[in-house]
Amino acid sequence: MGTLYTSLAAAIPHALVGRDILGAAKTGSGKTLAFVVPLVERLYTEKWGPGDGLAAVIITPTRELAFQIFEVLRVVGQKHHFSAGMITGGRKDFDGEQERINNMNILVATPGRFLQHLEQTIGFDASQLLVLVLDEADRLLDMGFRKQLDAIVEYLPAHRQTLLFSATQTKSVKDLARLSLKNPVYVAVHSEDNEVTPKQLVQNYIVCKLSDKLDVLYSFLKTHLKSKIIVFFSTCSQVRYVHECFCSLQPGMPLSALHGKIKQDRRTMIFLDYSKRKSVSILH
Repeated sequence: MGTLYTSLAAAIPHALVGRDILGAAKTGSGKTLAFVVPLVERLYTEKWGPGDGLAAVIITPTRELAFQIFEVLRVVGQKHHFSAGMITGGRKDFDGEQERINNMNILVATPGRFLQHLEQTIGFDASQLLVLVLDEADRLLDMGFRKQLDAIVEYLPAHRQTLLFSATQTKSVKDLARLSLKNPVYVAVHSEDNEVTPKQLVQNYIVCKLSDKLDVLYSFLKTHLKSKIIVFFSTCSQVRYVHECFCSLQPGMPLSALHGKIKQDRRTMIFLDYSKRKSVSILH
């Protein structure tokens, strides 16, 4: 393994000259730009155009992360003439994707959907791929995507560049890195910190009885009406139940439910609405 660097900015020059990157980066440390900028620059340098096929794919564990990355890609690449698309599971327009995917230079994808196209879409060719990005690799593995990732790698050329980013460096992540990367440069952001979250992130907690949890949560929402809040629950049923209860109490702020049993188009609309508003709560 190469030299250890402690800034994501230090990763960009190495990525620009084609080196593989193994990045350990916390949420909020700017890693999306660390792979989007060199990816776009690589395609520009190679004079890659709409008719040249697939040059880069960014694989991420969830639809919401894919959407966020795609929005960053749109901003960074707006002056270029590449074609880019986003493919995620849960969408019904697979046939429509098959018609358009062969014209894409860059794809942001969830692993299952990308593998589905590799296996089922006639003429879809990833043999000329220049760059593979694995974002949130620890979450990809935690969510059970190891078999899909192994299958995807079999379709890709060995001479590609791979950029792998993960918040944690577990044994599974290191095993994935050994299979996917060649002599990578190791970038560890805030590796000397004792905390696993950025210093500017303030964390507080309240200890209360189980029977009082919903009362405390509702009081918190009522006293933060001008804030943007995401409340996480362990199941879809809990999200639906609390959403219905709190809406009936008219909390005085927009309140939405977001869970896996909502259709993808509706989930995207909820996410976009949350992004635009200055004050809103979402139960997830």
